[in-house]
Amino acid sequence: DAAISAREIAPERERTVEDWLWHKLSAAHALLAASLPPPASAGGHPPAGCDGSQDALGSLQRLVYGSYGETYFNAGGGSPLLYAGVLLATQQFERAVAVLAAVPHLRQEAVHFG
Repeated sequence: DAAISAREIAPERERTVEDWLWHKLSAAHALLAASLPPPASAGGHPPAGCDGSQDALGSLQRLVYGSYGETYFNAGGGSPLLYAGVLLATQQFERAVAVLAAVPHLRQEAVHFG
């Protein structure tokens, strides 16, 4: 069922960034599933713009980059790979490359992503 309650997908306590990110991506997936019409084979029409997915993913991207940002995920500059990984997982590729390129010993990795 696409109408999943927050309690069903929310862990009791998010202990790692992976747990937190999995929870947020699961919520975005549930919103997408709830917003899509039935498949064309079931008499529905294909989605024109997938607005639900864009809203859910866009909200998650704004949360990661805008609300939390680098100061949260890369506190003190000690975890640039963690922050870049979260950006990659939320499809913010250019920002992830910029984070990697800003760290001298990770510039080569940024080139490979870019």
